[in-house]
Amino acid sequence: MTSQINGQNPVVPNLDGRQYLKYLYVQVTLALWQANGNQLNVSMPDNSEVVGGHVNVDTASDDASTDTLSVGDSGNATRYYAAIDLKTAARTSLTATGYKYTSANDKIILKRTVGDSPETATVGTQTIAIGYLQLGESKFTQG
Repeated sequence: MTSQINGQNPVVPNLDGRQYLKYLYVQVTLALWQANGNQLNVSMPDNSEVVGGHVNVDTASDDASTDTLSVGDSGNATRYYAAIDLKTAARTSLTATGYKYTSANDKIILKRTVGDSPETATVGTQTIAIGYLQLGESKFTQG
């Protein structure tokens, strides 16, 4: 069903200033987590907004205790997801919140938390994809 305005079907005009969806796409190994203190920081460009993404646990962790991943930033450590279970091979969608990054110093923080010390995991890989738009950027005109 098409919504009408004054009995007319609305027309969205061809607009300039269109942009492409960009993705951070990275495969993370247990060795990379351990080499970086179980935290990875991703710089976001000015005026960008995360519009979706997912974490795919490719190889489940074999840690004897809990092994989770939170996806957030310096303002909110769990802005996009609080506790993804890295011990279960599955795909988890991130929650787009509408938050806009306004400074080149803004970073998405991927934080892995394990429940034992010393850590007992010997395997575990994830593919992380985060889609974002850089607002105000003009790449093409449609039409």
